[in-house]
Amino acid sequence: MIEVVLIDNSKMWVNPLHIFSIRSKPDTVITFTTKQTLTVRDSAQELCTKIDNYFRLINLGCSSFDIESTDGTGGPGLIRQER
Repeated sequence: MIEVVLIDNSKMWVNPLHIFSIRSKPDTVITFTTKQTLTVRDSAQELCTKIDNYFRLINLGCSSFDIESTDGTGGPGLIRQER
C-alpha cells in the first residue's frame, strides 16, 4: 500500500496494484480499475516514485515511469510505464 494526501490534507492508503491511471489536470487524479477516481495533493511524479518503491518492496521487479503529454505540448498528461 502507498500513502497519498487527499485535497483536505488527510491521508489515505491505496493499493497501487488497483491503479489504472494517474493524470495531472492540474490536480492529480488517480483512476482505479473499478473506474472510481481519487483527487490527491501528491504530484504524478511523487506517486510514480511511491509506486516504483512499492513494486521494488514486494519484488515485482524494477519499473520506470515517465510522464507523457497527451496534447503534444509537454503539458499535463498521462503516466506510462517504460519497459
